[in-house]
Amino acid sequence: MNLAEIKREVAKLPAHEKQTLVDNIWDSIAADNGALPVPDWQKRELDRRYAEYQNGGVRLTNADDAFARLLNKYA
Repeated sequence: MNLAEIKREVAKLPAHEKQTLVDNIWDSIAADNGALPVPDWQKRELDRRYAEYQNGGVRLTNADDAFARLLNKYA
């Protein structure tokens, strides 16, 4: 089956089955994440951010506090 045929078949599925399919696809990508290339610019940015964190230049926030702050700002 080629990609066009797969797209046509997926289009026929109800929304909940499409969601399950997407979940399964993401799971399969995550299981094989070593195969995903990381560009050099992204590695450099991650290294820069980690170094900034190690040097105390970053203020960390837990998820609950960040969510509350966003709600206060945008709700």
